[in-house]
Amino acid sequence: MKIVPDIATEDAMPDLYYTKREIRAIKRGNCRILMAIRASGVTMNEFAQRHVSKTELFMGLEAHLDDCISNEVRMRRHQRTKSVLEEQSRQLIRSGFIDHAELARVSARESEWARVRARIIGQIHDDGPGGAVAC
Repeated sequence: MKIVPDIATEDAMPDLYYTKREIRAIKRGNCRILMAIRASGVTMNEFAQRHVSKTELFMGLEAHLDDCISNEVRMRRHQRTKSVLEEQSRQLIRSGFIDHAELARVSARESEWARVRARIIGQIHDDGPGGAVAC
């Protein structure tokens, strides 16, 4: 945990958000891990089952554990983007301006599934008391 004294300052930004370079590095690292797992001849699901006590080994790769899950995540992301863009177009046609609060509500509604899923994944990875989720 990082303590940020005042989030209103530009100096606090590096402590709050990943840089584009950091995000690219994370994605490259995840890609290397996925390639290594696949090259080993086991499925992601088998890998997860073998390392169930070491969830940190595949943290962030949960969407890749199964093709069905990967497709679901991809489809839902696409639907969220489509819904937000449709709402934006509707607003522009109707009133000529964009209501950012309404766009945020549409995005929140369309991403509820992802938030619930992320919470469950976080609970699975939690080492604290009550953090383990029974399967």
